[in-house]
Amino acid sequence: MGSELCDDGVVVVVDDDVAVRNEVRSLCESVGLVVLSHANLGSLERGVHHSTRGCVVLDMRLPGLSGVPAVQRLSRLYPNLAIIGISEFVDARTVMRSLRAGAVDFFDKPFSTNELLESIQLAMQCQLAPPVRDPGGRSETEFRRLLKTLTRRQRDVLAQYGAGADEREIARRLGLHLRTVQRHLRNALAVLEISRDDRDVVRRLHQ
Repeated sequence: MGSELCDDGVVVVVDDDVAVRNEVRSLCESVGLVVLSHANLGSLERGVHHSTRGCVVLDMRLPGLSGVPAVQRLSRLYPNLAIIGISEFVDARTVMRSLRAGAVDFFDKPFSTNELLESIQLAMQCQLAPPVRDPGGRSETEFRRLLKTLTRRQRDVLAQYGAGADEREIARRLGLHLRTVQRHLRNALAVLEISRDDRDVVRRLHQ
């Protein structure tokens, strides 16, 4: 059981790379957020009380327990901490499984500091609906429930995608980098548990 009971709004950074921990700490402290840093999950669990509120920026490749199992454990032990995954090496399956397990966003390393900060601030203020676990026979109501858990940017990108725009066109219309659009689209589709081939589903949700 964690020993330190932290105020609402704490950001917990878990990464074995001290440079990444310091970068995220500086980023968050620049806007007045309280930050705790840990090199692994064991250190986090010893130092952070289970009722702490805020979010975790979690490296998906840690010594010991890491990846999707780490997300699952954190979701179970720290229900009031939203989880944002970061990883230098990531594939669509890992992103999908992480978001299903409880993560709210996922960033590739190196990440955009502005986008990460936006995601952290959103995660800390939002009440996150639990994911719908049944992948088959989902009703429109369930899709719309999941849609509400997406960030504003994810919804913007998804709406453009549903309207038929490709990633480069979406980037041009929204004034975003192509890589940013690809990340938002990948994460949004993973939350909805649909593939790129299900564009009709996306279109119907935005009618």
